[in-house]
Amino acid sequence: TWRRSSRRRFSTALLVACVGIVCDAFPQSTVFNLTQDSARDGWPRWSPDGSRIAFHSYQSGSNRYIYAMDADGGNRVRITSNELAENEPSWSPDGAKIAFRFSHDNNNWGVAVVDADGGNFISLTLPDSNNWQPDWSPDGSKIAVSSERTAANVDANVEIYVMDADGNNATNLTQRQGTDLQPR
Repeated sequence: TWRRSSRRRFSTALLVACVGIVCDAFPQSTVFNLTQDSARDGWPRWSPDGSRIAFHSYQSGSNRYIYAMDADGGNRVRITSNELAENEPSWSPDGAKIAFRFSHDNNNWGVAVVDADGGNFISLTLPDSNNWQPDWSPDGSKIAVSSERTAANVDANVEIYVMDADGNNATNLTQRQGTDLQPR
């Protein structure tokens, strides 16, 4: 498995008619709200060094965008600026980049990578496919995604693909009937 261990955990919680990101720090089990606003926030992901948290939020209107903040909830910064929705951030192992899912046209979803400060947007997937749940390999050289590639897959079957971190050399790992999700 590619999942890194963590001494902290997150959950998305319903707080007085709004969704916020809540931190549960071990071992004290102290729970506190990091996103005390009316926006719907979700998909929180620790940076590899534990100092930042990337998440998606509706803070800037009707679309979700990728934000990052300090682990204590301070210094919140919008990272992405796609005209349509963005979600599912995933930090590179060195913390320099964030992979995420973005809408091409409200029908198809791609995976892109940006620098952790929001610069250098690179789309990694084909516009006529649906992709989600990006996750980095431990060495940062590859990204795994769930992908529905309709041009190559007439039954619209969702498969797990692994590609180079620049989007090249995508390889279907699962090649089976049924939906394959959450490459971690």
